Amino acid sequence: MTKSYLGRTKEVIIDDEKITIGTYTHSTQLKISDLTNEGKVGESIDLFLVNTIKSWTLVDEAGVIFPITAETLASLSGPFVDKITKECVAFNGLNPSEVKN
Repeated sequence: MTKSYLGRTKEVIIDDEKITIGTYTHSTQLKISDLTNEGKVGESIDLFLVNTIKSWTLVDEAGVIFPITAETLASLSGPFVDKITKECVAFNGLNPSEVKN
């Protein structure tokens, strides 16, 4: 699945999966900040990831690419999502200590 987006991107390989990550918009940054300030840290991380993952090669048993959604992220292994998060955080120049699950 590929999303429409503006900005720079980077392709990374995580556990044999090709993932394209990129920048996110200022309006998304404001929503993330609001969620974090409301104590909804998990939701803010999901929003960040859904908006910075531009495409991936994750497929189901039938070979259909999984949508890039919070629900899909929740279904993936924690260590795999942590690796994606670290790549997205680094690519966007964020301080890793500010991104907590």
